[in-house]
Amino acid sequence: MSFTPLENAPPPDGHRGGRGNSPIRARGLMPHASSLTGFTRKIESFVCAHCGANVKGDGYTNHCPKCLWSKHVDIAPGDRRAACRGPMRPVAARYVKDEYIIYHRCEGCGYEITNRASPSDSSELLISLTTNSIINQ
Repeated sequence: MSFTPLENAPPPDGHRGGRGNSPIRARGLMPHASSLTGFTRKIESFVCAHCGANVKGDGYTNHCPKCLWSKHVDIAPGDRRAACRGPMRPVAARYVKDEYIIYHRCEGCGYEITNRASPSDSSELLISLTTNSIINQ
């Protein structure tokens, strides 16, 4: 349901995410992926398995700019070692310090993470996600 990579990714090694019941996550206080240490930049283009869009990667691309869906592929940003590989639904967005932050939840294991929106992301979808109450509690 999410992405079909055009390039081969390294084999996964057993990441298991939580179910996302944390009140910290529900209030939008979880750091986004780009703030985590150990980022490994990989330039990868892909076809979004959710909407079918061809997405040209730039080494920081982690979701489809058309539908905002992602795929659970990383343990640490860019490592492509997560075993889950589940689709990550964009569940909410928040406008903070002149940028949008997208909240993704894995439909396979419940893992949650936030990511910065990019200038090419659908502004209509970003705005519609800001009304989701998950981060307004």
